Amino acid sequence: MSLYRSLSRSAALLLVCAAGAAQAMPFGIFDPRSMAMGGTGVSSATSGNASYYNPALLAAARRKDRFAFEMMFAARAADPDKLQDDLDGMESSGDNLSNALSQFNQASTLPQQQAAAGQLASALGSFRSSLQTVNNKTLEGNLFASPLTVGVPGKDLGWAIHAGVRADFGAKLFFDSNDNTLLAGYRDAVQTYAGSAGTLADLNALVTDPRVQATGTTLNDPSYQSHLDVRGAAFGEFGVSLAHEFQEWDKLAVGITPKYVRVYTFDYSVNPQRSEITIDKGRKDYASGNFDIGLAKELGSGFKAGFVGKNMVPRTYTTALGNDIEVKPQLRAGVSHHTSSTTVALDLDLTENKPVAFDKPTRFAGIGAELNIWDVLYLRAGYRADLTGNYKSLPSLGLGLSIFGFHLDAAVAGRSKEDVMAAVQLGLRF
Repeated sequence: MSLYRSLSRSAALLLVCAAGAAQAMPFGIFDPRSMAMGGTGVSSATSGNASYYNPALLAAARRKDRFAFEMMFAARAADPDKLQDDLDGMESSGDNLSNALSQFNQASTLPQQQAAAGQLASALGSFRSSLQTVNNKTLEGNLFASPLTVGVPGKDLGWAIHAGVRADFGAKLFFDSNDNTLLAGYRDAVQTYAGSAGTLADLNALVTDPRVQATGTTLNDPSYQSHLDVRGAAFGEFGVSLAHEFQEWDKLAVGITPKYVRVYTFDYSVNPQRSEITIDKGRKDYASGNFDIGLAKELGSGFKAGFVGKNMVPRTYTTALGNDIEVKPQLRAGVSHHTSSTTVALDLDLTENKPVAFDKPTRFAGIGAELNIWDVLYLRAGYRADLTGNYKSLPSLGLGLSIFGFHLDAAVAGRSKEDVMAAVQLGLRF
């Protein structure tokens, strides 16, 4: 299989599914309501998603919050370096190279072969240029799925259980300088033959040239040394959230979520000309425990504040290639304002979060709003900015529909093909 086709397939897999130093994963993407509202939730989450954003909110619930049973799915695919566009260009030049090789090898006479050699030399040069454009460019992906989330709010005892899986992964192509030398030498040898007298001796000189890869008089596709690195981690967790509002502490709500976590990392480097891309390769498995803790406080006049610390026990997971994925505490604060029909929320990461794979460090600030129309239709919008400046700000929109206790929520966020997110949620509330 040719290099460009393997890379294109790898890109499609990573965009649909979505080094070396210690790394801590970002906060994550979860449900459509929070996604639509700029990623907020630390002070504005409901009983259906409080276990992911702030367990204390189970004891600081609004009057409208009820028993919730939820199923949700979210995904993100990012191409910040516009690698996919470059792969499209490389596919075109790769097709031209394959066709030029075929025309040369199928030529029945020396004059035809010599004419085909000129086209092959040009195709080798074009493919060399297009291959250089993808060097050090990345694709990123994130997934989250929860088949079970149950939340029951209560001032004395709010509780929730959740089971979910999140995955953070990426791929990065490294263009080997040996391939640059290989393609340049291959092109020069073919170009020399194209400008020769076109005799059998000239053809023999071409196919025996050490810069050319040939079997007999048949020229072969170059064997590349460039490699595609794939890295990521999947976290499957089961957690139980408990929350209580302490009257003696001025009605401060405190929540905690102990959780059991299964982790598997995948980390490998492949020659994309020959290898399949799969998250089962270079895999290592771990099992551990952790916990989240949160605070929530009604401030009066409809305002509420929240704080959460996620993954409070630092963990380090070493991949098959010896890279460390370090899960450190993630701290986030939020404030929100609520009326009977509106919610406005603002969240801020208090820590800079480094990547799991090949993405960049982030520190997000998000703002979002929700309009409740007769407790049936929910319109949401938001905006999220990366304070580190590594990613462009993302607008978001969402919609919720609730009828007789059944509800459906959906959200999208993104900026063209550079960074796109979507989420959907289905559940019961009564």
